[in-house]
Amino acid sequence: MKTTIDLNSILAKVSQKVCTGRSAWNRGVALYAMDLVNDMIEENETGFLKLIDGKVKGGWTVSILNQPFDMWVSFSRGGFSLVYGQEIAERLCTPSELKRTHNGDLEPREGWLDIQGRALYQAAILVKEAIREEIAA
Repeated sequence: MKTTIDLNSILAKVSQKVCTGRSAWNRGVALYAMDLVNDMIEENETGFLKLIDGKVKGGWTVSILNQPFDMWVSFSRGGFSLVYGQEIAERLCTPSELKRTHNGDLEPREGWLDIQGRALYQAAILVKEAIREEIAA
């Protein structure tokens, strides 16, 4: 039974999703997932996550992966990720959507920070799936 997971292998799995993403949204979500894994790597000095009874034990970044959707919107609004509409739009939108929103200058009905919160929530799910795959391997 495994006792650790190499965070670089999680990063590799997630970064592969950036290359193979079929939509701007999916590629953007994968980039947010890479940001989360990179935060985990920075937080963890060893580069490995500890497994106890097949479950990951870790610091702050690992604990936030299991948070509900509302927390991710708060995370986004709190400035813990991208803060400008233009940056968020460039990460998540197609060229035609960028043109329609004047490169993110026009605020969509939902709001850029709320859209980013939804993408972060999906990114956390992507990271958790990569961790589960690594545990099962």
